[in-house]
Amino acid sequence: MKLGKQIQVFIKMAARARSLRIGAEFAGWLQRPGVRSFRWRGLKLFYEGTPGAGEAQHILFRSRGQYWLPKALNPQVILDIGANTGFASAYMRWRFPAAKIIAVEPLSILQPVLRKNAESLGNMEVYPVALGARNGQATIRGCRNFLIGSSCHVLDPKGTKFDFEEPVTLRTLDTLLDEAHVSKVDLIKIDREGAEYDVLANFGKQRLCHVSWILGELHGNKDYETLGHLASFFEIDCRKQLNRRFMKFHAVRKDVVTAMGGNIRPRWLQAR
Repeated sequence: MKLGKQIQVFIKMAARARSLRIGAEFAGWLQRPGVRSFRWRGLKLFYEGTPGAGEAQHILFRSRGQYWLPKALNPQVILDIGANTGFASAYMRWRFPAAKIIAVEPLSILQPVLRKNAESLGNMEVYPVALGARNGQATIRGCRNFLIGSSCHVLDPKGTKFDFEEPVTLRTLDTLLDEAHVSKVDLIKIDREGAEYDVLANFGKQRLCHVSWILGELHGNKDYETLGHLASFFEIDCRKQLNRRFMKFHAVRKDVVTAMGGNIRPRWLQAR
């Protein structure tokens, strides 16, 4: 990153995070080992290194949040699939203080920070498993310098070469909810790095039809099949640029759209 760009990033991040340290880390000027903390909207959150600062910027500090949701939704149970270190869960906790959050993240390298954030946020359970089409074992590949994503299916868009593999426990979504003793989920955030179809297409319809809202990213692996599967119960809103593989989407149960008067277009569609 050139100096002019670094200065621009530093000013933007320091202002949004109200932290010179986070601004310096995201600009690449300050790279120290260890877990550190910051406060966001009254919540104490933890992160580690430049990837952690990058995820915080991506989710928490953009002027138009990727995970914006109407407060009237008022979910009782939230499922965060692909929780990483927990910043999407933190946003959900701020937006819906009374909700129970179930965070699913298979990578062991992310567990220490995720669990610290779960303890800080409260009423949040962490499950170190991967979700997919079956129960069993699987191998996840990842890159230590790009821990905002990991994948069983696809390379990241910049062509990063994976530098580690990790065996993980694989569960279907129904099995996970049975093990968590949860009968109904109101809100699902999913960022499963290419396995979204496997997760959602194998989610029992008796539970799927009671979910009010699903949002997240699709990654070029059966994206339109995923949206087609959801279309039976949900209205779909999505955004995809011609030169990008990723697709952001919101799926809102049809009766929820009607109850909210149809005026719930996600603000992230204008985000850049």
